Amino acid sequence: MMNTADNDTLAAPPAEPASIRQFSFIFRVHASVKRQVNQHLLSTLAITYSQASALVLLTRGSEVSCHDLAALLGCGTSRISRLMQELENRQLVARSRCRVDRRELRLALTAEGAALAARVPAVMLDAERALLRVLPHEECRMLSRLLLRVVSNCERSAQ
Repeated sequence: MMNTADNDTLAAPPAEPASIRQFSFIFRVHASVKRQVNQHLLSTLAITYSQASALVLLTRGSEVSCHDLAALLGCGTSRISRLMQELENRQLVARSRCRVDRRELRLALTAEGAALAARVPAVMLDAERALLRVLPHEECRMLSRLLLRVVSNCERSAQ
């Protein structure tokens, strides 16, 4: 007969709480969706999700500072510098110095960048349809409502 202490060391670890499984599932879904969308954008427009997001945000105004774009994308200015260098090398954005504060870099779309940015929403819609085609229409609507509630709660908590 085995010692009780030995049985304790051989016992299976405690089950993972459902809340932790759900939380990790959200991260898995996020990573999978981002990977799929990234692949779709690369194969269709030859740009990444990050590049597409930056281009679309730059359509909102004539010029945006690197700092403001970083805040809108939720990343650091060092990441924006690399991202803008990639886009500038492809002649999709132009960088210039702010007239008031010469230390500040301003970003603007080139004509080619604006044309590419205009194509992003349709490509994103195609990617969304491909990802959600496994769900009936009503379940897609329910998923949207549930995700909106989660996002709203996150945004309220952040304030």
